Amino acid sequence: MSDIAALLLTDRARAVRVVDRLTAAGLVTRVRDTVDRRVRRVELTDIGRRHIALAAERRTRLLGEAVADWPDEDLARLTEFLERLNASVARHLPVTGASDVCDVSDVFDGR
Repeated sequence: MSDIAALLLTDRARAVRVVDRLTAAGLVTRVRDTVDRRVRRVELTDIGRRHIALAAERRTRLLGEAVADWPDEDLARLTEFLERLNASVARHLPVTGASDVCDVSDVFDGR
């Protein structure tokens, strides 16, 4: 829960409330760690994965439409800057293994 709180830039109590709501909605589940039974992990359910996939598709479609009339040179520059931003954000994330901020090529390659 501490890792989730750090990623959300909030305190542990608020992170617990968020996970409680996501659990009640059927989007995540808490499972015991296989190595350390005292540790609880939060995992996406199949429904949660579908919600994430739909949100990613909508984001990709919206951004693709927004830049559809941009020249290739501008798209290349935007992609370069967003990749730099993603790398920088990933370096500053408080949790290791959480570096998949966004794959910029997903948005602009399908133009």
